Amino acid sequence: MSAAQAQHVGQRVTASVIAVLAALTSMVHGYREILFGNTPTDGMLLVSVGAFTVIPNYLVTGIATVLVSLGIIVWALGFLGTRRGPFVLLLLVIALFLVGGGFAHVIAFALAWAMATRIGKPLLWWRRALPDRWRNLLSRLWPTLFAVSLLSFGLGVAIWLFDYVPGMGDAVQKVHLTWAFLLVGLAALLVTVVAAFARDIESQMASVTAAQQAHRADAVS
Repeated sequence: MSAAQAQHVGQRVTASVIAVLAALTSMVHGYREILFGNTPTDGMLLVSVGAFTVIPNYLVTGIATVLVSLGIIVWALGFLGTRRGPFVLLLLVIALFLVGGGFAHVIAFALAWAMATRIGKPLLWWRRALPDRWRNLLSRLWPTLFAVSLLSFGLGVAIWLFDYVPGMGDAVQKVHLTWAFLLVGLAALLVTVVAAFARDIESQMASVTAAQQAHRADAVS
């Protein structure tokens, strides 16, 4: 990894993981659509799975959702940091929405896209918005916050998918626990986004300082 790439690890990793998680949950919509089999959708709004589609067949729209979701995962992991990374991600997300990828995930994709557009930028607004003390703290907490958000989201989605919690049989309690994990995960993720920018600003400033010191050393020698 080059020094320039290292300066934007926080943004790139955070945006990529958000996009991948959103794509994985969209695949669940696709799986549910596939379970309806080769049957007509009876309209563009799929109330039973919480999605919209322009494809009038459950099986076909479900397969399309899974394939586009896989495309987003591949793009997010391998190409999001490229010059055309955010633009292609936006096109894929629009396609996913149109073939049955669901509604709620659009917010997560929008967040990933917005972060991706700032990769490689000097982040001047964030430098002004984050005081030095908070920026340093958030930078150091970025990995921990990221882990908390992923763990919380993972538990919430797992309960939603499998409808199982050890020692808990009440359906209402499981719904409440699912939402509790998801909301904690969302809160941690939002702070993680800010921490990612803080991490990259700290990296940029360290790189500038190192370059200045090297220049002084060359001048002295």
